[in-house]
Amino acid sequence: MNDSSRPGWTGSPERPASRSQAQLIERCGPQFWDELQHKLAAAVDSLYLHDLAGMITSFGGGIRVTLNRPGKVFNHDYTDVIFKRSPAEIRCASLNDGTYTLRFCVTADNKVAVTSTRRNQVMNPEQACEHIMTLLLNASGRQ
Repeated sequence: MNDSSRPGWTGSPERPASRSQAQLIERCGPQFWDELQHKLAAAVDSLYLHDLAGMITSFGGGIRVTLNRPGKVFNHDYTDVIFKRSPAEIRCASLNDGTYTLRFCVTADNKVAVTSTRRNQVMNPEQACEHIMTLLLNASGRQ
């Protein structure tokens, strides 16, 4: 894949981040993670609008985003979201949808973002939240 197909970002798996980009990711990655957790909490809080229920629980190094469909026999699905400092990534493992990784990168305007192994698009924390929740909802059979 050439650079023209990935405008505005660097640090792809094919082209590792420079030292200054790696330092920026190391410094700002935890802020991205915190913001992503807040966005996921807000998304879970609004699930009732879609006749769904959910919760977020913390565990060592990550969170579990749980989705429940009240009134259904098989009503439970979840995604574990784990922040890894080295390598700089967020690993996601779903009960019904397998695993995928959000890899940190740096945009052309020097902002930290992620790309998913399932979606070749640069995402800020809000977009990453939407990506995680969409995959979780799709895996649970409801969108």
